[in-house]
Amino acid sequence: MSWIILVGLFTYVKVSIATLLRSEGKRGLFWCGSVTQFGSAVGAVATFFVVNFANVFESFYPCL
Repeated sequence: MSWIILVGLFTYVKVSIATLLRSEGKRGLFWCGSVTQFGSAVGAVATFFVVNFANVFESFYPCL
């Protein structure tokens, strides 16, 4: 239940920011989309390195 509330809150904030930037016209929405995509790319690269090179996680072998 907490994940649903968290995702709903993040979605509300993102839509609110986009609504505010909509008054700036195409330029505001362009920058909103650009920053969103840049944040997604940074998160994907960071997650890739943590999962593959940081040895934070261990493999699970259910048959042992």
